[in-house]
Amino acid sequence: MVLKLPTHIQQEWLKVAYKIIRGGREPLFTDLVEFVKEQAEIANTRYGLLVTGDPSNRNQRQSMADTKRHFDSGYKASVVR
Repeated sequence: MVLKLPTHIQQEWLKVAYKIIRGGREPLFTDLVEFVKEQAEIANTRYGLLVTGDPSNRNQRQSMADTKRHFDSGYKASVVR
């Protein structure tokens, strides 16, 4: 099941599982379920959406890039020495 998660989430799970093992027991499926729920909550915060790329933000960023490209295309700078 863990291998179906994105690599960065697998790496975080490794840390969580290590702490559980250090606590004297093997990680259970319920531990994994709680971990995945927490990761989903983190990803769905305003900061998580900045990192994961909320589609509505992506469109806004794309239109800003198009605007910048439009204005920058004819501009040339010269070096004054």
